[in-house]
Amino acid sequence: MPVWDDLRVLLAVHRAGSLALAAKAIDIDATTVSRRLAALEQELGVRLVVKHRGAVTLSRAALEVVAEAE
Repeated sequence: MPVWDDLRVLLAVHRAGSLALAAKAIDIDATTVSRRLAALEQELGVRLVVKHRGAVTLSRAALEVVAEAE
């Protein structure tokens, strides 16, 4: 079962569209966002985000997790 704090970070990234904006929205450091996403990916065994040019794209698996978390 994923940790709620990690799910909260994924939801913030989904809504904000970038790690930096997600970090600002939930008032944590961007490196913490990255660490929490990595922990969630490790726990679930799937890739959740693809980073490119400061933005992120959520994988299909991530969108399923987001739908469940919401």
